Amino acid sequence: MTDPQLMGRYADPSSALHSVLQTADGIIQREVKSFLEACLNENEADAFMYDGIEEGRGVSSHERGIFSLGIITDTSNKKDSRSATTIASRANIMELTSDKFVANVLFARTNLIPQVRHALTFRRSVAMWSSESKDLKAELANVTGEDISSPSYNSGVEERAIDYLDSVIQRTLLPMLQEEAVNGTISALERDDAFEPRIDPAMYARAANSKNVEVEMCVACQALYRYTGPLFSALHRLPKGGEMYSPLVAVLEHAVLTFNSRVKQRVGQICRGKKAAALLDAKTSFSEDIELRKSFTQLMQAYFGEDEATAAALGGGAVALSPDAASSSKSKKNDFDATATDYERERAAFNMEVTHLSPLLDFTSKNYGQNLDICNDDELGRAACLANSLLKVASLLEGRLRTRSSGRDKTGGATRNLLKSIKTIKEHGVRMAKFCRVDMLIQT
Repeated sequence: MTDPQLMGRYADPSSALHSVLQTADGIIQREVKSFLEACLNENEADAFMYDGIEEGRGVSSHERGIFSLGIITDTSNKKDSRSATTIASRANIMELTSDKFVANVLFARTNLIPQVRHALTFRRSVAMWSSESKDLKAELANVTGEDISSPSYNSGVEERAIDYLDSVIQRTLLPMLQEEAVNGTISALERDDAFEPRIDPAMYARAANSKNVEVEMCVACQALYRYTGPLFSALHRLPKGGEMYSPLVAVLEHAVLTFNSRVKQRVGQICRGKKAAALLDAKTSFSEDIELRKSFTQLMQAYFGEDEATAAALGGGAVALSPDAASSSKSKKNDFDATATDYERERAAFNMEVTHLSPLLDFTSKNYGQNLDICNDDELGRAACLANSLLKVASLLEGRLRTRSSGRDKTGGATRNLLKSIKTIKEHGVRMAKFCRVDMLIQT
């Protein structure tokens, strides 16, 4: 570019490489778009079933497949790929066009089919590549003295690959995923067995010393986890604050709020008229005292990890408490933390629990034994399985929503209400766990 003879051939020396770079960029963009079009196959409708809970055994499709991003189904390419493999031999694989490479090599050897759901798979990589290309173009313009504010600098006629991909996502993919999230969840909630226990009979055949017995989530919780999975994956792959991001969060909130409304009804049906529910709802510290038990700390640790367990152990509570209640709970914890042994702390916490039950043991009262409605075995089993399902799905959804940055879990401001809705699921699960605990105390 510093050769005077070469520079003299251009009216504007800074545009010496402009036409060459524009042509090269257009060719590259076309090649990338051709590859993406072959992978996405917008013309073929993407089928999705709302009743496949039994088949997946509670494992959503985002946990399977070569992409493992929650945006592909379990549909496999059943065509014989021998002929395609022969075509894509090592000798001519480099000469294949993008569409033939996708059809004869990529999907033929991975036993998948082109689907529009793959758009999110490539979105992050294409966005990074586009950003790097833009930076390199600006750097080269700075070296050659080209004016980046001039219209000719951005006068590319070829649609960029990232713009094409975002157009596909916004026009085709997101509406489809949003419909699946809402309709799939509602379809499961309308089933008669939506919140019924799903216990494998083989569970009772295990050895007495076996640990970590996995119990399936109920149908409704499985559906919420499965059908919202692709949208949660999209949250971390679309630009935050963009025109696609807010509607995505709104649909997720809608699905979770719909789920919470049905859960509230189910919890009310199980607890209605039961003495355990009356004791928990009374204006006492019974609910907070239960959280002082070591067993409650272990429960939080099993579902939510060390951080939740530590918060529960410090008396902060597993659910949102009023400032006075939280302060009272922490004060009680500190009363015997300083000098007491583990046994003494546990004994003192148990005595706090029993104190709330002592009126039930007043045999001299004329009302003794009245309004003492407890759960039978089936009702208690339903309550316990519902507690397990709600706590498990709340933990899984929190994990999907949070992103790790510098070793800390973070959620953005746009998803704060969504996180609050997920915590409501957790609160219902904790309430059912406490309900089971109190009901068993009454029975014994």
